[in-house]
Amino acid sequence: MNGRMNTRFFISLFIAVIIVLSVAPAPVLAQGATNIVVVDTGAANIRSGPAANTTILGSVRGGIELPVTGRNYDTSWWRVVSPYGIGWISSELVVFRGILDAVPVVTQPVGTLELPQVIVDRFDANVYRNPNRDSFVLGIAPTGSLFFVSGLTVDGDWWQIDTPVGLGYISVDEAVLRGDLDLIPVVYDPGPSFEGPTIRVNTQTPVTTAPAGGDVIGTLTPNTALPAYGRTADNTWWQVSGPFGAGWIPVKDISLVGSAGNIDQVSGFTSYAGGVPTGEAAASILIEAERKVAYNEASYTSAPMWDAYLGERGNVIARSLDGMWLQVVIGNYDGWMDFSGITLYGDMSLIPAVDTTPPPIQNIVIINTGRLNIRNGPGVEYASIGSVTGGTSLDVTGKHPTLPWIRVEHPIWGTGWVRIMYIIFRGNWNEVPYVEEPVGTLEMPQAYILVPHNVYSQPDFAYPTGVVAPGMYTIIGRTADFQWALIETETDIGPVWIRFEEFELRGIADSAPVVWVW
Repeated sequence: MNGRMNTRFFISLFIAVIIVLSVAPAPVLAQGATNIVVVDTGAANIRSGPAANTTILGSVRGGIELPVTGRNYDTSWWRVVSPYGIGWISSELVVFRGILDAVPVVTQPVGTLELPQVIVDRFDANVYRNPNRDSFVLGIAPTGSLFFVSGLTVDGDWWQIDTPVGLGYISVDEAVLRGDLDLIPVVYDPGPSFEGPTIRVNTQTPVTTAPAGGDVIGTLTPNTALPAYGRTADNTWWQVSGPFGAGWIPVKDISLVGSAGNIDQVSGFTSYAGGVPTGEAAASILIEAERKVAYNEASYTSAPMWDAYLGERGNVIARSLDGMWLQVVIGNYDGWMDFSGITLYGDMSLIPAVDTTPPPIQNIVIINTGRLNIRNGPGVEYASIGSVTGGTSLDVTGKHPTLPWIRVEHPIWGTGWVRIMYIIFRGNWNEVPYVEEPVGTLEMPQAYILVPHNVYSQPDFAYPTGVVAPGMYTIIGRTADFQWALIETETDIGPVWIRFEEFELRGIADSAPVVWVW
């Protein structure tokens, strides 16, 4: 009886709980509670509007909690109160905590669109006054430089960018876009122009009719700026023009916007009065560009070593023979900088000049496997003239036009071929000529017989001629259907036939000629 009463009691209690739950009101935030998002990544941007192309107000660290004041129509963005004021954060970067229905859908603030930018990619890039490579070079932008984009030429080949010296153009092949292409207006090419790099004299400078001589035809006062139309072969004198006509000024206590490499050489004059480099300062420079790169050698193809920035000063201890490069010391760093975007304090002609011509590039291969055969033709079917161990360097004399083989020179075995997949190439690939000789002689395949086998005088079981012992035999012929191989036994029985299935093949069967038996 008690059991039945207990059962009825629990049934009644269960029904009562169900009724209570079914009529309970929807949950609401407790008084003082707040809807929040927690940043679920290392860091996240707070933007001015609910879109990735709006401006960034600031960045917050992972784990921070931000009060939520709204959401966009599809809840892909949350409007939050951040250290930078009201802003938006992507829902992909946060975890929401609260009651979604309590968060209103809002449309404000819509934010401001973030201006697209380009970043210089892979190599340093020239920035031009106009969108063509014949125009005045405003400067050289090092790899990683970032510029706001104000336009794209109608042909799609040039970005119009904002630079510290005004609008300029950079090739789309040399800079990667960051931002929305649809926000960039189309601009038109104003046509070719070349003004030459701009110079500024910093001391009173005489203008003469010839480099290092001639009559004085005028004087430039300090801070006079004008284009340079020509230079001497060593870049120690620049040609300018003014009310006095065309004349020459020394490269001394002078500033340059643009690159000396874009000044046409119009005179063969040279002056190497600076003597031999001693490591002592012969002049000094002030960096006038936002950033300059110092290289290991006087060449853009050498390794970049360190950076110098606007306003830094350094000493000049040497220059290249053509004056396009200066060896500069800033602090404990030593490297070569191109003559662009600098102020030179001192006389260019008194800086020691050194020959910076790089040695000829030697094309070599390094064997990148344990041991590799050098063959007398471009293929594994050709005979080996020798083998070399991994790490061996060989001079390259050619490359095959269609096959993956490189012709090399060995000090003992002479000319041969190695397969590209087993080597590392060092040098200038474009300078390696296409060659097809020597063709070499084919390496005959080998038959490796493991156990004694019957052999035949004809490729037919009806003509047995004896038994061959285990060993390696040269295949000197085959049937067209690759069923029988003619091997050289070097015994009294001479060449004999054996089935392909009765030995292990070493080499390429195609290298053996087809023997017709009538």
